[in-house]
Amino acid sequence: MGQRRGSQARAVPFWKLLKLRKWLPGILAAAAGLTGPVDRALAQPAPMSVPGVPGTVAPVAPAAAPAAPAKTVSIHFEKAGWDEVLDWYSKETGLTLITTVKPTGTVAIKPGKDRKFTIGEVTDLINEAMMQQKFILIRRHMTFFIQPSDEKIDPTLLPRVTLSELPERGRTEIVQVVVPVEGMVVEDATEELKKLLTPFGTMVPLTKPNALLIQDTVGNIARIQKTLDEIVDRTKGSDSLNHVCEYRRAQEIAEVLKTLMSDATTRIDVTGTQQMQQSFDPRGGGWGGGGNWGGGDPRWGGGPGAVATSAADRAVNNPSAAGA
Repeated sequence: MGQRRGSQARAVPFWKLLKLRKWLPGILAAAAGLTGPVDRALAQPAPMSVPGVPGTVAPVAPAAAPAAPAKTVSIHFEKAGWDEVLDWYSKETGLTLITTVKPTGTVAIKPGKDRKFTIGEVTDLINEAMMQQKFILIRRHMTFFIQPSDEKIDPTLLPRVTLSELPERGRTEIVQVVVPVEGMVVEDATEELKKLLTPFGTMVPLTKPNALLIQDTVGNIARIQKTLDEIVDRTKGSDSLNHVCEYRRAQEIAEVLKTLMSDATTRIDVTGTQQMQQSFDPRGGGWGGGGNWGGGDPRWGGGPGAVATSAADRAVNNPSAAGA
């Protein structure tokens, strides 16, 4: 009897077993790192009530504070030596000057003592003054240096930034940024967009992410991004599909799509990399059709009917089809 009473004392009520069975798998999985954010959220216990206040729950953590406004400074130099200007810039930015060359003589920068400028705008003012001696300031994350503007820049010395960080930079600053390309094959876009680069600029297509690695001034990168956005706006409303082939070559699939998708009201253009050159139209080049990118048969520009494209990417064995 004593053992039986002890067993009964240690018995877990049935409702507690149900509650334990409900929460235990999720808790164990979350502890093992096997679940995603939703599962981990489900594994959390219910919010606790505030003592003494029926129907309320404990307050949640406050939202993150908004980002602080950009720092602004006043700049005013009159017949100042470049050493003085660069020392002031180093102090205001917190960056260390590491350079082997710099301008000589004196400089006057007098925008008005009451005007305020962001660090990016100050960098533009200094760069415009340096350009008279063919120099440009390169601002990195921890340091800055002076580069002769008529010499090739080592790309490993340039800062890599994101598109969201471009507004924090001066328009004359030279940076590297990855720009995604939508609505077209990146290799096709590169040939046309390279024409927009400045003497400081380079452009490398990244096939798998379908993006461009661009090195240039911030102002020119913004113009290239705007051009890409305008192209995407023109192609809105079209349908597209990308598929990675595992058992057939993408070129073969692209040719099949060309045959199946053609009808009296639909034109098929086969585009892509080198293996698709049999579709080249000797009457024109570049991006044909009704746009302003040159090339192509003008009879197709702005005419009725739908236009579909079929492309094959050898690098990823990926055919794509798009129609409008």
